Amino acid sequence: MHKSKVSLILIKNNKLLMLKERGLDKLKFPGGKPGPGEAELETLKREVREEIGVGVKSAKHFGKFTNAGMHPGDTINISAYFADVIGEPRPAECGIERLVWVSSKDINEGISSPVGMDVLRELMKQNYLK
Repeated sequence: MHKSKVSLILIKNNKLLMLKERGLDKLKFPGGKPGPGEAELETLKREVREEIGVGVKSAKHFGKFTNAGMHPGDTINISAYFADVIGEPRPAECGIERLVWVSSKDINEGISSPVGMDVLRELMKQNYLK
C-alpha cells in the first residue's frame, strides 16, 4: 500500500522530538496523513496540534523521502518540515503514550520505518543532528 504523510522535524538542544504510540515499540515523527483536499501545511498544523498540542508559527520544507513503511508491503512518502512551534510539546492525543527527545547517538534503534531512518540520516548528513 502506498501512503503519504507529512512529518514535523523539531530539534532542541541537538535532540529530535519523536513519539511513542500506545501498543507500539517503535518511535515515529509527529505528523500524519493528509485529509481529503488538505494541503501539506494544513496537514502539518492539524497533526501536530492533535498529537503534541502545539501550534505551528512557521514551517520550512526539508525534503521528500520514499521508502518502505513500518508494515510489510507498505511504501511511505514523507514530506518533512522544520517548524517553529507555539507552546510546549506534550502528548495530546490519546494514542500517544509519550514524547521522546533523542540524540544522534540513540536514534538508530527504535525508529519505526526505513523511510524514517532515511530522514534521520539526511538530518545527520546535513549536520542538523550531531
